[in-house]
Amino acid sequence: MDDREGCIFTVTVHRITENSSVKSAVKILELLADTPEMTIPQLAKALGISTRAVEKQIAKLQKSNQLKRIGLAKGGHWQVNK
Repeated sequence: MDDREGCIFTVTVHRITENSSVKSAVKILELLADTPEMTIPQLAKALGISTRAVEKQIAKLQKSNQLKRIGLAKGGHWQVNK
């Protein structure tokens, strides 16, 4: 809006932001591609999010067949499917 007589104007800026959930999922895949033996607490610390948030993201990635756990919970590793 422009009000030249009153010398008042308003500017509206629209920013497109990426969903933080999508960013976390991509970062998890990148980290696990580099270091497949990372644990959930290590991922949480690297991303600065809770372990529960990492668990939810991993569940989504496994459901979409982007991530697979190979071996046991302790001593296994992650396989990133591209």
